[in-house]
Amino acid sequence: LVTSDLKFPRYITSYKDRVYLIDKGTDLFDRDHIGKGSLIEIQFDKNNKPNIKVILSNIQSPSGISIWISPQQVPHAFITTLGKVIRVKLNGQKGKYSTVINGIPYKGWHYVNSLKVFNNDLYVNVGSQSDHCENKLTNKNYCNEDKISALVRKYKIKANGSLSKNFQIIGHGLRNSMAMAVNPKTKILWQGENNWDNINLQLYNLNDEDYPVDEINVLSKKGHYGWPYCFGKGRKTPSFNKKCSNFIGSTYELPAHSAPLDFLFYDSNILSGELGSFGLLITLHGFRKNGQKVSYLSDGKLQTLVDLNQQKINRNGNIGRPVAMTKWKDSILVTDDWNHSLLIISN
Repeated sequence: LVTSDLKFPRYITSYKDRVYLIDKGTDLFDRDHIGKGSLIEIQFDKNNKPNIKVILSNIQSPSGISIWISPQQVPHAFITTLGKVIRVKLNGQKGKYSTVINGIPYKGWHYVNSLKVFNNDLYVNVGSQSDHCENKLTNKNYCNEDKISALVRKYKIKANGSLSKNFQIIGHGLRNSMAMAVNPKTKILWQGENNWDNINLQLYNLNDEDYPVDEINVLSKKGHYGWPYCFGKGRKTPSFNKKCSNFIGSTYELPAHSAPLDFLFYDSNILSGELGSFGLLITLHGFRKNGQKVSYLSDGKLQTLVDLNQQKINRNGNIGRPVAMTKWKDSILVTDDWNHSLLIISN
């Protein structure tokens, strides 16, 4: 446990000797969207005690954060807020920011979004407006959210930190892409799919504890990745009658309701090489049996690194809810929103 003095920590990143995290201020079920969030900077003293400083406050429902380095080597943070993306110059004047994207759909289920910077590309998640398109157009086998939400946008970052006016949709049919990371070897975005609840109400021979599976999708092709028509590697959704061969199936299936919220590719420089030479770290935030873990995918096999329910550091009962990660020296910093905490996993 690094600190439990946070309110509702979400996504986290680091640059040189500083850590930056988003504190939403209130939990995800507080949908009044009042500006209670903040951008926090953490520096550690020689005894590894965290010094916590708020550098931007009164942000409306912030969630994702990712750092871009300008051609002049100045760090900037891109942050998702309610319907917007803002940019903060991290060594600039406290409290100053610029809005770089307006008008991101946020009505409905998934009003908090994530983003990731890779080189001069900015990837932005636009989550679906419903759970499983239950309000689809009457008498039509078609979801009316298609190509509006449930997709990932890609913007180009200009030298001055502004964004290209136009964006590409690099994948749609993606219910809620909170976990995203670019594979540094292939330069392709990997996406974590959080699927819906209560499938047993649609199809009685499927157990809601085990279906629908969550997913890892490798967005190597521009196209439709299934939601809400199909899930996993090609299983049909009960509410629709579509051929799953018409969609791109998942690369890997994750346990149902495990809720992947963040990805972090690692190499042998992390945890003294304990996890091998290359792989993917995953936070599983779900409150059911398959969640509450930090896991890793190596050679196609998913393994548990830390089960937070087995740790005696939780503030709110027995449940640990990991959200996001960043590399810190050879260790991993992890936010836990349920316990208002920042954790460190070290060898």
